[in-house]
Amino acid sequence: MIGKNKQGNKRGPQEGGLLEKKLIRLQNEECRLKKERECLELENRIRNLKQANEEIKQW
Repeated sequence: MIGKNKQGNKRGPQEGGLLEKKLIRLQNEECRLKKERECLELENRIRNLKQANEEIKQW
């Protein structure tokens, strides 16, 4: 995204680009949270399978 600086000159991505940096940071955070959620779901499935396995053994 190219905007204008205070002098009215066009700025490149290296000059400012704060919104782009925030967007990238948010996308990275979203990715991290998705991976964390997937990990928690897998841990929960493993726990449930272990519990089911123990119940089957007791029969």
